Amino acid sequence: MPKVIPEYKEDAKKKIIQTAIEVIAERGYAEASIHAIAKRLNVSKGAIYWYFPTREALFQEVMATIQRQMQVITDDSPKPASLDALYSILFSPIFEQFDLGDEGRRALFYEMFALSLRNPAIRGATVEYLNALVAATEGAVKREQENGSIQTKTDARTLAYIMVALYSGLLNYKMTEMPEEEIMKIWQEGVRLLVSKGE
Repeated sequence: MPKVIPEYKEDAKKKIIQTAIEVIAERGYAEASIHAIAKRLNVSKGAIYWYFPTREALFQEVMATIQRQMQVITDDSPKPASLDALYSILFSPIFEQFDLGDEGRRALFYEMFALSLRNPAIRGATVEYLNALVAATEGAVKREQENGSIQTKTDARTLAYIMVALYSGLLNYKMTEMPEEEIMKIWQEGVRLLVSKGE
């Protein structure tokens, strides 16, 4: 009989998901077995399977969790009062949240894209994650277009896709150890160019 995780169901699920994030980031998806996650939690594999019937189901929930975290940060961002504040207060938090702050989660970002090529379930989770990022960015762009902070004639959805693409490209440089300051400078200048009034 599997060992029962001594927390309420939701707390136990959160703990499993967080541990899965850590193990996937350290070992890569291929080596992130249910056994390894259970061992780190000091529970049996059956205890994990009680909450997640497959490793793929757990990985999908990992992606959904990261997606929700990113959405909360974006929705709770303060409303900027000027163009200078726009990219530092509104879009930089999107950048930072999508980055997720550590090498492990950046590794997870790349892992999910690699897996998407071969695994339809993971592809679905990846698409949902990116769609949520685009939607959150689009919502922020629309708000700022309405109050005049964003003056470009480009529609909000197109701008959102461009910003996500800009971030993704900069992430590649971050993985090659480009200095954080240089990446943020490029990000801010890129956003400034995107939101300024075009001809």
